[in-house]
Amino acid sequence: MKRFPQFARWLLVAVGLLAMVALARPPAALAAGVVGNGTAASCTETAFDNKLSGGGTVTFNCGANPKTITL
Repeated sequence: MKRFPQFARWLLVAVGLLAMVALARPPAALAAGVVGNGTAASCTETAFDNKLSGGGTVTFNCGANPKTITL
């Protein structure tokens, strides 16, 4: 039985590692959620901080009128 030359073994290892890296996908970002429940009073700094700590996308549902959240 014929043996692979040393460089061929290293080449196979390198290709295998590159394939593993190429196929590895980063974990999906967790959506932090929605700040507010449709009322201006529900959009507070505390509600924002709670959603922000989860990482991902933060959206707002503070009602029809613009609301300023002081941070």
